[in-house]
Amino acid sequence: MNEIEGAAGERYTTECSKVHPREVIDWFSASDGDFGITCSSSVAVFDWIDPTDNPVPYPVLQPVLLASRKSCHGEGNWFLQTGDHTFRFSLFSHEGDWRNGWKSGSGAVQQLTAIIGKANDARGTLAETKSFCEVDADNVYISTIKKCDDDDSVIFRLCEIEGSDTEAAVSWFSDIDDVKHTNIIEEDAVQSGHNGNNFPVHLGHHAIETYKIIPGKRQ
Repeated sequence: MNEIEGAAGERYTTECSKVHPREVIDWFSASDGDFGITCSSSVAVFDWIDPTDNPVPYPVLQPVLLASRKSCHGEGNWFLQTGDHTFRFSLFSHEGDWRNGWKSGSGAVQQLTAIIGKANDARGTLAETKSFCEVDADNVYISTIKKCDDDDSVIFRLCEIEGSDTEAAVSWFSDIDDVKHTNIIEEDAVQSGHNGNNFPVHLGHHAIETYKIIPGKRQ
């Protein structure tokens, strides 16, 4: 495991390697190179230390459901969190290391939602089955597709997860009129190329890159 040295900031005194439990986006994995397991959950934090009164010496991998009973403010109020509190998690086994499990772990927490739409528009031109958007590199995932904060363009945010400089291509479900590469707060846009409904992206190792596209108008 790689850890940054020291504490995480001026308000923290505990070394990062000793912080428990640990915040995780949506999954964690443990492996020996030949065999591994990947666990994902809807909770915010995970841990690998047995929290019981008589703890075992070996790692206990676990998602942790936290309950904040009192405000962190010194004079804050108590929170009476009545009702049921639930979470979900998944567990996958696989060969090799975490690279063979992260897609299953991440995908398991992205629940599918069924939507009943209106009757089809007879003027529609899309096929009944078609990918909304995709990227052609296995080590790159699209973390965000949303409306731009400042205009009506579409924002793509992509992440390289396996530590390799990568050239990839993103495909949108319709033609694209324009593509710009921006910073993470969607500013300082620089023109980027595209071809029909595809545009190329470059990501350095562990990079997060943001692109702004203007989809073509449907006839």
